[in-house]
Amino acid sequence: MRYTIRSGGFTLIELTLTLSIMAILATLASVSWPQLITSTRHTDTVNQIHRMFASARSLAVTRRTVITVCPLTPAQSCIDDWNRPVHVFLDADNDKRPDNGRSHQVFHLNDNQARLHTRTAGRGYFQFASTGMSRGTMGSIVVCSGT
Repeated sequence: MRYTIRSGGFTLIELTLTLSIMAILATLASVSWPQLITSTRHTDTVNQIHRMFASARSLAVTRRTVITVCPLTPAQSCIDDWNRPVHVFLDADNDKRPDNGRSHQVFHLNDNQARLHTRTAGRGYFQFASTGMSRGTMGSIVVCSGT
């Protein structure tokens, strides 16, 4: 009785099928990769906005004073351009300028290629009262992400 010894390795059909499946998976991954990056950047910007407001609210409660959140002009007054650095500062006199010319924190919200727009009825700022509640009408921030 004769025994045939089969040599190790893949057949041409097995190799072709494996390469075809890998090519399909690579194509699907390359199509969804930019969407994944955009989604991650968008989420990062939204989370940074949440951290900014949580920090401002906490500061208002701990310092027991009005806190203003807004982008500042070089003259240290609020401006409605949220693609600039956003400052969180004590504003006890409610003049929309940092007390003693110092900001408590500065957030760079548009580092991830997002565009930010606010709906603050033209005010361009958000405020928290010493209780941690919003002072006046808050409005909203819209984050527009793109590739």
